Amino acid sequence: MDTKEIFKRYTTQETFEKIVDYSCVAEMWEHSVNTYSDNVAIVDGREYTYSELDAEIRSFRGVLRENGVQNGDLVGIYMPNSVEFAKAFIAITTFGASAVLLPPHLDAMTVFGCSMKFGLKAVVYSNALKDNLALLREKNPAVALIDGCATSETSLDAVYSDPAELCTVIFTGGTTGKSKGARLSHRAVMAGVRNGCYGIEEVFEQRYLLVLPLTHVFGLIRNLLTAMYTGSSLFICKNNKDMFRDIAMFKPTILVLVSSILEAMSEKGIR
Repeated sequence: MDTKEIFKRYTTQETFEKIVDYSCVAEMWEHSVNTYSDNVAIVDGREYTYSELDAEIRSFRGVLRENGVQNGDLVGIYMPNSVEFAKAFIAITTFGASAVLLPPHLDAMTVFGCSMKFGLKAVVYSNALKDNLALLREKNPAVALIDGCATSETSLDAVYSDPAELCTVIFTGGTTGKSKGARLSHRAVMAGVRNGCYGIEEVFEQRYLLVLPLTHVFGLIRNLLTAMYTGSSLFICKNNKDMFRDIAMFKPTILVLVSSILEAMSEKGIR
């Protein structure tokens, strides 16, 4: 039996038929933009529809090219959760490059070390973390430093990557030793996104609240990319201390959490 068929019992037939395979992030993203153009994709200070976000992604592909990034290059993302992070990730992985996710708590020496270890062509950063790049700028000046808010007048189409090509590098939590950079292909990432849709009767065009870091595999794949795959709206919680306020205000229909957050919600009587 096809593994996919096993999940039929856990969702509706209508939803099940919408869960299709995409070969890479670009194929998935283009389908979402074409299907859910006017839906709100991300809420971060203001609302961004799928078509508005796509316009910014197309522009950021132009930024990547203007900074010397080419097909097959590795590009670091050194940013906290934000619409700029989402834009950078989708732009990089639909440009034909690969995204190396650098958690925002990394210090200057570690960021420099990552640039050397992974042979980064560029690092996309947020202004709040700019000072931590001084060492990288000094010791490895060949790496282009790209402001995550940069724009270009050039709008570039997406590049379809081979499913086996590297999509992203995500650091493990280090629970079994030193943290390691896990290399995930487009096929692996899209399998994770697709699997995130099973077992929920209504998974398309929902309301997600993002609490987990986007540098975390669950935050990136099950939160951001699954939301984008399903034409849903993703509200970015900027500070976990405001999570309960944001839940009351945004009224999400799907929450992707880890056990510690679930325990905190249970203590507050939230079910």
